[in-house]
Order: sequence, then structure tokens, then C-alpha cells
Amino acid sequence: MAQIRLNLQQRHDLETICDLGDEVLRTTVKHISNLATIPLAASELHAEVERALGDKRRSTRSVMRQCLSLNDLMRQSGLNASAVVASITSWAKATPKWSQSQIDKWKSIEAVFRDLISLDAFRVVARALSLSYDYANLYLRAKIITDIRPLFSSDAETIDGAVVSYTLRLGIRNANGQNEMSVAMDEGDVLELAHQCDRALRKARVAQTLMTAKAGISTVITGEVHDA
Repeated sequence: MAQIRLNLQQRHDLETICDLGDEVLRTTVKHISNLATIPLAASELHAEVERALGDKRRSTRSVMRQCLSLNDLMRQSGLNASAVVASITSWAKATPKWSQSQIDKWKSIEAVFRDLISLDAFRVVARALSLSYDYANLYLRAKIITDIRPLFSSDAETIDGAVVSYTLRLGIRNANGQNEMSVAMDEGDVLELAHQCDRALRKARVAQTLMTAKAGISTVITGEVHDA
């Protein structure tokens, strides 16, 4: 059986989930499993988990993080929910990181936690997130630097004029880690980039509407931002 080694964040999340107790977690399983439509967007599933937890809603992030990350692990490793839970239990018994009382708390929610991470809603959202960012290069950030470059006289004693130029600086992440590249641009390039960004957003909305309304396929836009 594959051995799961929990990092500090994972341990904290699972401790938070243990503190919710069996009854609250069963209520959450029931609420999510009874949803009429499985949400594709993580934000929508987050709202449903929050609704199910009620006055324990502060634990929503811990529940979401672990249910999604463990579903991603199951997809990549081929493990099922029972094997994942058994591996966590094995880690808990073998490590001094958890006290006996914490292990007892975990054992009291093992079964319902297995049911929780087995829900289709978490599997679908985890897969949607994975597909959204399954690319060789991932965008991290961008900024356009505006430079003023002086034109010196032939004897370099005075400035005859100046040129304003642009540099697009892109931060990306790939298999080699985080990298940065710079691309020189002129004003026409900047205007065209702004136009293409607006066009891409409009195309995404049209595609989402057509897929949902005409094809009947629930569709999310990667990193979609909802108005408050």
C-alpha cells in the first residue's frame, strides 16, 4: 500500500476536519450528494460545503483543500478512497506528529471521511481544476514596463530627444520552475494586446453560454471571476 506522508498544512486541515465530528460530516455528505446538479466551479462547491457546515463554516477551506487534493492523488495514483484513508491511518499510527487522542479522533471519522472524498462533486471539480492548468507553461504574472530612452548628441554632451518604449515582462512556471521573459513592444502592440484580451473574454462567455444553453453541458471558464 502506498504510504501518504502528510505535510504541516495537510495535518492542520485533517485535524480541523476531525474536530467537526462524525455528525457534521455526515450532514455534509448528505447535502453534497443530494445536489440536483454537480457544480464544476470550485467556488460553487465551496459555497455548498459552507452551507452544509452551517456554524462550522470556518472549516470549509480545510474540507475543500483535502477533498480536492486527495481526489487528485487518487486520480494520479490509482488508489481508491478506502486505500487513501487506510494510508492516512497507517501514517498516523507510525508518526509521533499525532497524539493518541488525535488518532482516536481520526479513527472516529474515518468512515464518513471516506464517504466524503468519494463524492462525485469533489471528483468532478478536482478533475476540472486539473484540466484547467494542464499545460507545459503556466502564466504567473505580467507587467508592461514603460521606458524613456534618451537620444544623445554625437559628443554625448546633450540630449537631442527621447523615445518611449514598452517591455512586456512575463512570469511563467514550467517543469524547470519559475522563469521570466521580456518582449519588446510598441504602442500598436500594446493596443492590439488589450484588444485581444477583451476579445478572449467575450469569446469565453459566448462559448460558455452556447455549451450550457444549447448543448446542455455545464461549462466553467478557467479562473472565472464572479461579480460580488
